[in-house]
Amino acid sequence: MMGYIYVKRDTVCDRTAIQNALDEAAKLGRGTVILEGDFSVNGSLYVSDNTTVIIKNGTLSALDKSIPLIINSNCLLPRTRTLYGMQEGITITGENGCISGKIELFNVSDFSIGNLSFKSCEEAVSTAYVSGGQMHSLRFDDVKTCITAAIGTRNCTFTNITTEGENESIVFSSSRLENRWVNYFGPDVNNNIVRGLQSSHLPKIIGEYCYDILIDQ
Repeated sequence: MMGYIYVKRDTVCDRTAIQNALDEAAKLGRGTVILEGDFSVNGSLYVSDNTTVIIKNGTLSALDKSIPLIINSNCLLPRTRTLYGMQEGITITGENGCISGKIELFNVSDFSIGNLSFKSCEEAVSTAYVSGGQMHSLRFDDVKTCITAAIGTRNCTFTNITTEGENESIVFSSSRLENRWVNYFGPDVNNNIVRGLQSSHLPKIIGEYCYDILIDQ
């Protein structure tokens, strides 16, 4: 069963309304949460397995950009640092949609982030210990670090990425995340493909465990 859940705006902060919709999708086992218009959030939004978030004809903005705006829900669980915490099937996409804030995915497989623009934030997308991700048709405006593919990011594709006003476009790094997560999968950042990057900054590759990264502009 697929549930389509439309979120109504709140007068002050939309976090509760959006999170309630995401929780309803989690109860259904899969669902699509649609944000049409402009929404602002004070805090993080937690997305469960097999959930799609569509930002339609509007923006989703973080009031506090020092914390992730969207994060996968297993980061709330005590076993997030193990193999048993892996999630799958998360999609964040847009239909004329824009995000001002950070998407952070940890220990996720078969995910997609696409058809979105990002603006005015320090970092827009961050991944760690993920596999089988597709990041495509993304535009970054005035974002310092557009995408960080951190330790354990494997088998992912980065296609049709456009940046403007950035300090870094895509950073591949196998450096350990201190004080955050234990490395159970190994540090390798490998089998990743970059195609169609339009940026004044080439991707960076940091760490001895980064290999088999194809950059084809």
